[in-house]
Amino acid sequence: MMRWIALGVLACGFLTPATLPAQGNWKREVRAPTPRTEVAVAVRGGEIFVIGGLTRQGVTRLVEVYHPRKRRWRTAAPLPEPVHHPGAGVAGKRLYVVGGFGRGSFWAGVDTLYEYLPRPNVWKKRASMPTARGALGVGVIDGKLHAVGGRNQRGDVAAHEVYDPATDTWKRLAPMPTARDHLAAAVLGGRLYAIGGRLGSYARNLGVNEVYNPRTDAWAARRPLPTPRSGIAAAVLDGRIFIFGGESMEGTFADNEGYDPGRDRWTKFAPMPRARHGLGAAAWGGRVFVLSGGPTPGGSYSGANESFAP
Repeated sequence: MMRWIALGVLACGFLTPATLPAQGNWKREVRAPTPRTEVAVAVRGGEIFVIGGLTRQGVTRLVEVYHPRKRRWRTAAPLPEPVHHPGAGVAGKRLYVVGGFGRGSFWAGVDTLYEYLPRPNVWKKRASMPTARGALGVGVIDGKLHAVGGRNQRGDVAAHEVYDPATDTWKRLAPMPTARDHLAAAVLGGRLYAIGGRLGSYARNLGVNEVYNPRTDAWAARRPLPTPRSGIAAAVLDGRIFIFGGESMEGTFADNEGYDPGRDRWTKFAPMPRARHGLGAAAWGGRVFVLSGGPTPGGSYSGANESFAP
């Protein structure tokens, strides 16, 4: 009897956890016109904006916009100044670009905040961020932009500052427990999650996962990212925070791991078709669009545009 059961299990094709197929599917979208890395990405009005970053020619002001339904690219007004490693967020249907690094010293962060005005297709400078920095994370809660972490000429920062578009003012909030740069930020259930990143170099990648509660102005540690990495991108879909890509001393990551805050649990999903870092991610229409990024650590570029559904 036992022998028959064993043979039956094999015949029915039962799989061990190690051989289970990865969850989710990927689809190739129309490639971006300009290969880039270290970009900011955000969705506004059903379009995905890919902002700033580095090209083979250097730091750029470029803003390219992808319409996922029409599968078509267009060019929007360039940023007032070239910037790489910026953050971006949409608050009250308004698109903002926060911080980054400019043309000067590579790690000298900027404090700029720009708002995009689709009509007449221009950028407007708003109140400067209190702490200049790039490689930061940005999330939106109740129509306000939260800027966390990042790096400037003094090193990694734990700064957490919030911008109110209604008053064009910034306010300092409780800093992150763990200062870091090249992290990802995402908002789910009215709370801000700061995930991954590194301490100065991708030789010191982190899996740290810290959550901010705006009601108490306090942070708490949650289950760490299973694969510590930096230069990552985050997007929220179907009640999970997905973390894509990244880099380390050994190379770039294709990893795609999803976090369920309700269960404080991570799940591995189908990896990206191509590993890369310095990429951006945004959810639209039941899929996450993962764009741009470098295929090798450091200065490398791509026009990759791939979408994922769990």
